[in-house]
This record gives sequence, structure tokens and C-alpha cells, in this order.
Amino acid sequence: MSDPASPITVTQSGSITANVDGAGRISGASGSAISLNASGGTAPFTWQIVAGTLPPGLTLDSSGSIRPFPQARGSALIRVRCIDSATPPNFADADLTITVS
Repeated sequence: MSDPASPITVTQSGSITANVDGAGRISGASGSAISLNASGGTAPFTWQIVAGTLPPGLTLDSSGSIRPFPQARGSALIRVRCIDSATPPNFADADLTITVS
């Protein structure tokens, strides 16, 4: 979903893999981050979650990186919004599923 006039396209890259023991405890995580990327619009971009919640221990920073410090298995559906620096600003929303397994 996006502003009908928005020139922004949202994509993601990267992955996070958590090491989970038999009791479901996280013993570590690998992967640097999931990067959310935007094309079109006017840089710089700001990112935010507008619906849903990331799994415990994951964070989204305003530059579009989801950092891994997962605390438990699970998945979450979130909607992120990318806002550009145009006046007035353009935005684009994207629905993402984040899974820690």
C-alpha cells in the first residue's frame, strides 16, 4: 500500500538466523540485519512500524535496519512505512513477515 502519488518502492534484503535449543531458548543469532530499502522518492528516508510488533528482541531503526537480538521463536506480520524527504513527503507502506525459528 502506498500514497497513490508516491514514487517510492520498498524492498528488503538480508536475513537473521537464530540458534534455538530444544527448550526453545535462543543461544545466539547470526546475520547482521535485515535491510529495508527504498527506491524512488527523495533521500534520505525515514522508516517506522505502523502496524504490528516485531518479535521480542528485534528492533527497527529509523534508517531501515532490523537488528537481531531475538529472544524466542515466533513470527510476526508488521507493516513498515518509508517516508522520504520531499515537501510534501511521499510515503510507501509494505507488509512484511519476520520469522525467528
